[in-house]
Amino acid sequence: MEAEECEGREGGPEGREGGRANGEKESVSIAGRDTEAAARVFSRVLTKSHLKRLVVLGQFNLGFIIARIGADVFILDQHACDEKYNFETLQSTTTLHEQRLIAPKPLELSAMEEVVILEHLPTFKANGFSFRVDPEAGPMERIKLLSLPYSKGIQFGLQDIHELASLLGDSSFCGGVEEGAEGPAPSVRLPKIRAMFASRACRMSIMIGKALTRSQVGRGAWAEPLLGRRRKGGGGRTWWS
Repeated sequence: MEAEECEGREGGPEGREGGRANGEKESVSIAGRDTEAAARVFSRVLTKSHLKRLVVLGQFNLGFIIARIGADVFILDQHACDEKYNFETLQSTTTLHEQRLIAPKPLELSAMEEVVILEHLPTFKANGFSFRVDPEAGPMERIKLLSLPYSKGIQFGLQDIHELASLLGDSSFCGGVEEGAEGPAPSVRLPKIRAMFASRACRMSIMIGKALTRSQVGRGAWAEPLLGRRRKGGGGRTWWS
């Protein structure tokens, strides 16, 4: 009897320890699965391809759009979304004004720069540069400048031609066309032009603190127009049903 009790006392703690060990392993396994699942959830990215499936629920705190795709809920900064849309619209559709020169100006170009310009004349035109091309002239003497881009408060010069030629010749561009989120953009832009578009897009975008109408929420930054009626809620919330 004493031996059995002794064996029971000796085996009891081992059994309990084994049970705790198995329980800890199972807990770690479950925690690992939960961590992986959480990582997958938080690694989700909202891209433009998702916008057609985006269902807008309403506006919160006069600054955020609440939307969902299936069971996933997204909180979107209304100013940032509208600014992105306006910037891409300016980037893809704006052709700068040109200031004609009194007389065509010969350019000092390298052979590579001349080839790049000849291959991408429409891109330079979209950036406000016009050229006269003389196919009978010698190498590096075939291009003369006719006009420079003009925009209030921004000065453009010959150095911008060299910079744009360098951008177009860079290997990060495919055939002289910048790859955008929805496919190729119509032209590469100079950094100072992109900065100008960014400033304009910011000023023309919907600001934080503005109550949105259905048409404003449904335009551009969110692909599908809203359906239903708009109704006010408390705490700066606006919902569409």
